[in-house]
Amino acid sequence: MSILIGKHEFDGPFNDVDSLEEREGLYVVLNYKDEQYELIHVAQADNIRERIQLLPSAKPDGRVLFAALYTPRFGTRERNILVEDIESDIDNNEPAQEIA
Repeated sequence: MSILIGKHEFDGPFNDVDSLEEREGLYVVLNYKDEQYELIHVAQADNIRERIQLLPSAKPDGRVLFAALYTPRFGTRERNILVEDIESDIDNNEPAQEIA
C-alpha cells in the first residue's frame, strides 16, 4: 500500500506506528476525514518509528495516519530538501492520493 504526497510515493498510510520501520527518511502525519487526506506534518528523521512515537498525541477530528518515504542513501541535508519540496507541493494544493 502506498500514498502519493506531492510527487513522492510513501509507504502507507498506516494507523499503527509499529508498521513503520526503524530507518531514516521522511514521514508524514495525515488526518483522514470524509474520505480525504489532510497533511498535518511532514519532516525527516534518522529513525522514523522512534521520531513518530515522540510526537504529541493530539487528535484531529478524523483518523490520524502515518506514511514513510525511506531514504537510505540520503543524508539530513538531502532529506530536508525533499521536505521543502513536499511542503511546496502542498502549498500548491496538490492533495495526497492513495495508490492501490
